[in-house]
Amino acid sequence: MPIFSFIHAMRLGILNVNNSASPAAYANGSFMLIHVKTYKKLGGHEQVKLLINDDTRLARIAKSKDIKLKLLGNRGLYETEMYNTLRSAWFGWTRNTYSSIYEGASLLATIAMVVGLAIIPWLLFVICTAYAFILGGPWAALAAFWSVPVLFSQAAAALIYKAFNFNPVWSLLYFPAAIFALCILINCQLKAIIRSDIIWHGVRYPAPKKFEQ
Repeated sequence: MPIFSFIHAMRLGILNVNNSASPAAYANGSFMLIHVKTYKKLGGHEQVKLLINDDTRLARIAKSKDIKLKLLGNRGLYETEMYNTLRSAWFGWTRNTYSSIYEGASLLATIAMVVGLAIIPWLLFVICTAYAFILGGPWAALAAFWSVPVLFSQAAAALIYKAFNFNPVWSLLYFPAAIFALCILINCQLKAIIRSDIIWHGVRYPAPKKFEQ
């Protein structure tokens, strides 16, 4: 889901990962290249093997030890499959989001961003358009007004999908994808309130500690 990839990219500040002066750290466990001496210096996976998102945690340790990180594109190099069902996407993105955007304030800010930028414009556009067909009058003007942010968000979604190597046509499902993302974020917020553990592939991981950026 490119929308979640974008949320994580913004939250984790991946545009600043290659900047050694920035604390931003990120790594994708699907493909990491680490020199053996550097890996030993980091202590291997021993410190992170019981943590969700061990890849990014390892990257944070590297930054804390002044080890340079290099985040590169991989288009045309290799492909990996992430989630192929809604069920696996639900649990997988809940795991990723809960453990890397854990603090309540951060979750609430992310929820507000999704609602404000993705949900409300589309919802009001649909409502106003429906009333415009039934009642006409000022509802048509309101529908036209809300079509502007909808078209803007749709264009932005198409660019995001293209950037993540997805067919931009799939961005037409941006609104239902945003609703799905919102449900996952709310689920993570509830888990954060009760400090719930995460079960992934049969392994129970403790509630994550603060993951500051």
